[in-house]
Amino acid sequence: MRDKRQPPRRQLDDEIDALARAGKLRKELISIRADGSKDFSEVYALIEQTISDARLWALHYEQRRAAGRAAAQQYKRLASEADAVARKLEAFTRKHGARLMRAAERLAPSEHSLSPQSITKLLEEATALGGRFKQLSETCSEPLQGAMGRPSNDRLLGFIWRMAVGYRELTTAKISPRGHFPRFLRHGLISLGPDNDPGELESLIKTAIGRFQMKQPMAKWLRPGDDLSRFS
Repeated sequence: MRDKRQPPRRQLDDEIDALARAGKLRKELISIRADGSKDFSEVYALIEQTISDARLWALHYEQRRAAGRAAAQQYKRLASEADAVARKLEAFTRKHGARLMRAAERLAPSEHSLSPQSITKLLEEATALGGRFKQLSETCSEPLQGAMGRPSNDRLLGFIWRMAVGYRELTTAKISPRGHFPRFLRHGLISLGPDNDPGELESLIKTAIGRFQMKQPMAKWLRPGDDLSRFS
């Protein structure tokens, strides 16, 4: 009979037992008690810290992605307005440039601000400025990293990343959309409450692996938010 003072056993505990039987847990996290039994207290401390941190990373990434989508809309509006300025400058120089030059050649003194030399310089500067606004429009029209593509569960992706970090610290196993990791992840979510079962996880794990470069050594993984930098 279970000691009533002990907390009820969780599905996550069963998964840790399975990892231990498979020899996947890192040996340095397991100590031996005086009676020869194994002490998994460091394992469970690491898991609890991982789950706690994962909740915060989930919220952080969701907020960063929302900010990225808002920035994408701002860039889109700026691209449209910059393109309009470029078109107006181009239309002005094309429509009025020759007329201004003829008027300047007939009427303006050589030292006047409307002299042919001054008008020529002004038109050249207007053309260059229009080109810069056109370039600005094209730059702002480029897809904003992290704000385009198919919608995804940003909060859960942030949670997956931090759970994957903890999983690699806990085990020698690779991060994979099948096998031990999705079960570890699912049980971690459910441990937060019975309503946290996310259903199918394979596609989201694949998305996380690609987005955060998790096939690389862990030191080269992107952190949630770093994948959103437009200028990296």
